[in-house]
Amino acid sequence: MAQPLTKTCQTCFRAKIKCASTQQSGKCDRCLRLGRGCVFPPSRRKIGASKAATSAVPLGPEAEMTSRPSSQSPFASGLLSAEAGQALLQTYTFKMMARFPFVVISERSVDELQVKQPALCLAVMTIAAFDNGALRRRLGHMFSDLVAERITRGKFASLDLLQALLVQLAWAHYQPRPLRHTQYLNLAISIVSDLRLDRPKNTSLWMVDRPETQRGEWSADEIRALAGAYYLASSSSVMLQKLRCFPFTPYILEASQALALQRLTPHDKFIPVMITMQHLIENVDSLAARHRHMSLNQSFSARVEALRQELSYLKGSVNFPLMENKILHLQAHTAELLLNQCATSASIFGLEHLGDGQYNQTTSAAFLPWLSESILATKSIIDISQAVMPEEQPLVTNLEWIVLYCGLSLGTRLDIVAAQPQIQHATRQLRHLSDIKHILRQVILRMEPSSADAIDENADEQVMHGLAKRVKLLQTWHRDRLPHEYRESETDSTRYTPNNLSSGGDCDDFTTPALTSSVGLTPEDLGVTDPLLISELLAGLGADANFGDFSFTLPQAFG
Repeated sequence: MAQPLTKTCQTCFRAKIKCASTQQSGKCDRCLRLGRGCVFPPSRRKIGASKAATSAVPLGPEAEMTSRPSSQSPFASGLLSAEAGQALLQTYTFKMMARFPFVVISERSVDELQVKQPALCLAVMTIAAFDNGALRRRLGHMFSDLVAERITRGKFASLDLLQALLVQLAWAHYQPRPLRHTQYLNLAISIVSDLRLDRPKNTSLWMVDRPETQRGEWSADEIRALAGAYYLASSSSVMLQKLRCFPFTPYILEASQALALQRLTPHDKFIPVMITMQHLIENVDSLAARHRHMSLNQSFSARVEALRQELSYLKGSVNFPLMENKILHLQAHTAELLLNQCATSASIFGLEHLGDGQYNQTTSAAFLPWLSESILATKSIIDISQAVMPEEQPLVTNLEWIVLYCGLSLGTRLDIVAAQPQIQHATRQLRHLSDIKHILRQVILRMEPSSADAIDENADEQVMHGLAKRVKLLQTWHRDRLPHEYRESETDSTRYTPNNLSSGGDCDDFTTPALTSSVGLTPEDLGVTDPLLISELLAGLGADANFGDFSFTLPQAFG
């Protein structure tokens, strides 16, 4: 089919003159009169015709998926029935919400939640479907599509999407692979910034014509979301050693304290204590980072002692048991451990100094107490995680799993130090008490049954399977670095478990037991250990490039 020509020849077009053709000569009247060549160029297709032609082309499955808006409702798409959705909402409300008090759902009907907060509803359905991997993945992909559409075309800066992102981040291990933890966290922080939740709502800016409905105080849900965003951002930066992208401000704590005084829910009382505890952990991490490559000095020691007293005061000032909240309980033990490890960042115990020969005659007297306190603090963190009942494991938040694995990682390295021949006479009871080899076996045995059906036909790993696999790697790493005489199976006669604790034992008491009474070390033990042997011990460990330092991170081989 010949392509149609334009109605104006090139000569008339350049001269900007009307082109008329009244004769059948193939030329326009003007070109025919002047004896010039007359060329009519092909016409360009109209936009409408282009669209029609494009729409006539059959679309493939992938093109069809992107050309039509996907349903953002699991109920409208047929993934969930109303009854199944109601059951998932009850699972979150009665089992999971208490572990993460920053997102409270007051709606009792899933239909009502879907109408009011569709993004939050989808997020809750996703993480509450932890026992159905195929459904959880499909809901997870649907949530990713919802976030993408909100960013490009929908209402992005909203409390609905902020709360949905916080729920997804709290149980990030249930997200479909690849994980988007950092990306979702930054999106949540950007919503806090856009809504200005991190400052009083009545702040007078340039918006003098702000509607009256936007004045007043932030709602309880908005304050909880602000506190939750800070907690997640701060915890991730400390535990995973990532960029700190949400700084603490006094307003976050003030708003949380005002919320707790209202007593709207039983869990609001935990929020200001969790924020204070997290800020303290943040300060410990900052202190260690500033002094990582500096020698120990009086001002540093005074600052560490001030933080210890602040932690002690905080634990004594609350009017409820810290064990009442799982995360807060773990935070307190983490703060204890990081404070203890903080000293290694600026002293001869930090492995970054081992090649410099920075040792002195006080090494023996200071090293063994530090090692004992570090091992006991690590044991306390592991015991908290081990005390979780099997039916509670799917409810554990992502950061709780991270803390457990970091505790196991640090515990294995401390055990390798304690097993060295130079000090084994003084650490034998301490190693029997910690029994890290038994703990690693128990964690693997506990996780493997839960992960038996973790890999399905889509080869998508669940958290239990992934954790069990990583602990196996850690177990191998630990076994390969133990002195040869300890690589064979050790006796179980003095094995220590949380069930063997007496009332008020280590798992519930945040004070480290006295060195002499808990692990059998006496002043004589400390005095007879040659400082030169300790120096050789530390130097030998420092020669292992994969050993890392004593920070709260993984050995480099598995980082």
